[in-house]
Amino acid sequence: METISGLDAEALNRARISRDPRFDGKFYIAVTSTGIYCRPICPSRYAKRANVRFFASAAAAEAAGFRPCRHAGVAGHGGGGTPRLASDQRGRAR
Repeated sequence: METISGLDAEALNRARISRDPRFDGKFYIAVTSTGIYCRPICPSRYAKRANVRFFASAAAAEAAGFRPCRHAGVAGHGGGGTPRLASDQRGRAR
């Protein structure tokens, strides 16, 4: 695999696990078992590493056949700046 944003596969995976906001918009994560892609800050459950692919852009993930996630909201797909919380998380956040 080539690098994305100067990061190799291991660094991309560490960024995925940490949900570090510094990497938001630098790459996208796609999960082969669900057919969904999202931003690295997505609050969804972690996918098994064997089911994860990395893309440099949302367009590249869509071209590979993945659809956008509803949790974090991928730019241009009903999302935007910050991840959206599920209704049960909103209640706990108050």
